[in-house]
This record gives sequence, C-alpha cells and structure tokens, in this order.
Amino acid sequence: MSSSEKSESGAVKKNSQELAEPPSKPSLQLLCSTLNTLWGSDRVLRSIQFFSRLLASSPELSAENRHLCEVIGRSFSQARYINRLYGTIDGLEGVVYDIPRNAPFAIRLAKFLIHGVGGIGYHVLEHTALAIMIVRRCDPEKIPSIKAALQRWGLWDKADDIDALAQWCWFLEALAKLYIASLSYRRIKNQIAVAMAAGDKAALKRLVVLRRMLLLDMIKLGTDLPLSVHYARMYDNGPSTLPERWVGILGVLGSVSQFLVRYKQQSQSYSLDLCLSNKFA
Repeated sequence: MSSSEKSESGAVKKNSQELAEPPSKPSLQLLCSTLNTLWGSDRVLRSIQFFSRLLASSPELSAENRHLCEVIGRSFSQARYINRLYGTIDGLEGVVYDIPRNAPFAIRLAKFLIHGVGGIGYHVLEHTALAIMIVRRCDPEKIPSIKAALQRWGLWDKADDIDALAQWCWFLEALAKLYIASLSYRRIKNQIAVAMAAGDKAALKRLVVLRRMLLLDMIKLGTDLPLSVHYARMYDNGPSTLPERWVGILGVLGSVSQFLVRYKQQSQSYSLDLCLSNKFA
C-alpha cells in the first residue's frame, strides 16, 4: 500500500470515529422524534396532500369520492402554508451562517440559491399569498379600505399567481441542492473506494449507509423539479405540465424518500452537504 493510500485509509478510520453513530433508540421513539417537529408535521401534511391528489386522479373511484379527495388535498396544501411560517427566518439564518466564505464560487452561489431564493424568496412570496387568501375570506363589505388598497396595488385576486411565482424559487433551490448532493455523492464514492482498498469494513458500512441516505434525498430533489415547474406554469391559469396522477405519484414518492432520510438521521450523523464537511476532507 502506497503512503498516499495509507494516509487516506487513516483519514477514513478517523472519519468513522468522528462520525460515530449516536446510541440507538427504539423505532417508535425514532418515529416520534421525527414527527414531533415542524418539519415532521409538514411532511405528514405533504404526504396526505399528494396522496389525496393521487386518489383524486384515479378513475377507479367514483366522481363523488374523487371530488372529496381533491378537496382534502387542497385543504392540506393550505394547512402547510401556516406550518411553514418559520421558513423566512430559517432562510435568513442560512444566508448569514451557512454560506462558506472560502468555498468555490459555484458552491457559494448554490448555497445562496438554497437559502436566499429557496428560503427567503419562496417563503416571502408564499406568506404574501397566504395573507391575501386570508383577507379574501373576509366579507368585502366589512373591509372596504383594505379591499380598495389591494385592488389599487393589483393584488386583490393575485394570490394564486404570487404562489405560482414562488414555485420558481422552489425550482432553483432544488437545482442548487442537487448540485451540492452530486458533489457529496462523488466524495462519498471516493471514500468508499478508499475504505474498500484499506479493508476497513466499519468505515465502509457507514459510508454505504450515507450513500443510501444521499440517494434518497436526491430522489426527493428529482421529484421537486417537475413538480415545481408544474405549479409554476399555473401562473395566470397557464397549462399544467403533468397529469394529475403523476403529480400525486411524484409528491408521495418525494415525501416518503425524504421522511426515510430524516428518520434514519435520528440515529445517524448525516447532512446533504457532506462535500463541505471537514470530516470528509
């Protein structure tokens, strides 16, 4: 074994020790820990939203049941607006603290797209649409000045269009995350090759788990791209790009994939941007 291979082997062993798995927890406790967060509750709402969309597009169901599923999906979609009120602050925190100053420009740009566009931009637009939706639920005769102001600004009936614009922020965020994930995948692939050459079974086992989690995250991001374009194209009642059944299938697939990652993350140190971690240098 060459000196460079020995040093890489030592780095893999060190990485394995530094990223040792936390003490194991019972499966039910892991499930509760995953669900008992804002993110967890949002994933539950998202899963119900898209599963309802899937059922609503199923010709096997009666027209009455399809309509009921459509309304359920729309209701849970709107419930997620409230659940994501933290998104703007979360994005601001990412812009301030999660953009590495010494990283290459491409990585810094990707991080800005994730936090600045996907975090701040998306949620500001979404919150604006939510505020208009709430106002529109009021009796217009009882809020004449507010209605007049929104009409003067051209916003009175633009909640859906503002929400559609927000989906382009989602699209850019997904692209940026896929770029970061591809770099992480390449680094994990190289680390796996080093671990195999060194015969380090412990490190190899852990790296394979990380690769599996990363691939699940990439599946979720892969479903985000067509879904975001589909919803963004609805601006000004534009044509959809996906059949309703595929909207449901992709939404459910993405939700399940990401939930599996977060469930495993309760007992396994993992991050999408492993390529930026010193532990994988």
